[in-house]
Amino acid sequence: MNFTERQSEIASRINGAVEKIAQKAKTREAMDEALIAMMPAHMGGFKHLLDSLEPGGMDRLCEEFPGFYQFAQMMERIARGCRDGLFDDIIKRS
Repeated sequence: MNFTERQSEIASRINGAVEKIAQKAKTREAMDEALIAMMPAHMGGFKHLLDSLEPGGMDRLCEEFPGFYQFAQMMERIARGCRDGLFDDIIKRS
């Protein structure tokens, strides 16, 4: 499977941003907080990948880009938490 230039660039940009965070974060909690804080800037690109990749494409990008994999894992954890109602109290306060 070949990726388009845009797909590769998006994954590479996310990967680089996560790697920078990982270099600076001193704890897992600090890493998670910084990762969540940077996510909005990359949501559009991530959505583009979800919409445009062929089956198995996300898996391949995760194998190729470890930082992208961390980003995707956090997105999945947040989505699962939303589905399970873990953030309902926070949302109701907004």
